[in-house]
Amino acid sequence: MEKLTCNGAKQIDLVDYLASLGHQPKKVNNQDYWYLSPLRDEKTPSFKVNRKLNVWYDHATGKGGNLIDFGTQYFNCNVAELLQRLSGQAIAPPRPTQGTVKGRYPADLRESKPVFRI
Repeated sequence: MEKLTCNGAKQIDLVDYLASLGHQPKKVNNQDYWYLSPLRDEKTPSFKVNRKLNVWYDHATGKGGNLIDFGTQYFNCNVAELLQRLSGQAIAPPRPTQGTVKGRYPADLRESKPVFRI
């Protein structure tokens, strides 16, 4: 399997990647997907992913970034270890942009999928 680069990892869709880890949004508002933080315990969603920009921000901690920033915190590893982990996972082809209904799940996120898209 081909080794993933930092630029390649940054192209992985964060919403799909979070779904592959078992995390589903609690609310969707246009391109903003709100989650209970996968990095800590909470009861009110404060972890936001902007799908258009493909970045995340945790409002409770003031931290955010791209998939690499998320993955290194989530797995408590360095960038090289994260890229190795990502290289071993199945990557689905990109899908066309689709609209969402405010406050509802897009149909393709109702089920957790074992793959993520770049």
